[in-house]
Amino acid sequence: MHLVPVVLGGGPARVRELPFLAQLDLRADPSDAGLMALLTTALGARPPTEPNTAIVSDDGTRHVLWLGPDEWLVVAEPDTGPALESAIRDAIGEGRGAVVDVSANRTTLSVSGPRARDLLAFGCSIDLDER
Repeated sequence: MHLVPVVLGGGPARVRELPFLAQLDLRADPSDAGLMALLTTALGARPPTEPNTAIVSDDGTRHVLWLGPDEWLVVAEPDTGPALESAIRDAIGEGRGAVVDVSANRTTLSVSGPRARDLLAFGCSIDLDER
């Protein structure tokens, strides 16, 4: 992992890559209680249904990020993608849902430090104000 210090007025922000994390795109109908129960078991936590939220699995090994009303990004440790994808696919079974491994087309960056919000706001149109 690379640590790149970025100095902003008032203190540094740090950016580092978290390479090779497993990333799976999950689509499912959140109103299908049976399917959501099976996915909750497979993921270790219920996929969030509140916009712009994320959850961490009970064992802390997976993050499930809300992308849309019926879409989530599941992020897990490197080398866990195939097994996790299989578990999710088994949970979906004949239900209406899909899981796709999207690990190879993106990376993950960690931004930290006292000015991390300022650094993110510099290149992002989302309002990152604490309120």
